[in-house]
Amino acid sequence: DPFPKLRLVTQCRLTDNPARDLDTIDHTREALVEVPIELDGGPPGTIEIHEQRPGFYSLTVHSPGRQLLVFGESYHVGWLSHAKPGPAIRINGDFFGMVVDGDARVTVQFLSPGWQMGSRLMLLGQALTALLVAVALAQVGWTRRT
Repeated sequence: DPFPKLRLVTQCRLTDNPARDLDTIDHTREALVEVPIELDGGPPGTIEIHEQRPGFYSLTVHSPGRQLLVFGESYHVGWLSHAKPGPAIRINGDFFGMVVDGDARVTVQFLSPGWQMGSRLMLLGQALTALLVAVALAQVGWTRRT
């Protein structure tokens, strides 16, 4: 069966070779991580999805303790969390997730570094265009007065 797009797991195992270790875990309750993470164990919590579209998730997590929220999306530094859970971490070698503790509202958005830079350059271009228009209008006003 395919994995759900979102799930909570209560156990994780540290690995330096996820490809080698992937077949040795129970994916319904365990994940492979590249950095040490302590989880509380116990039964997994629940996830309430408010909005889900490409590159964006808005959800509420209800967990009885510290658990790992796993997304069925490829890991990339462009995944940004706008909530308390913290930064995205690599899960199972290719996916991403984040630690949640108790009830949490989670908003995650993908903004690639190129998109972020492009947005900044666009704003700079708009500001320079507005400045040039203002200078041109000021010159036209001065020319008409003389």
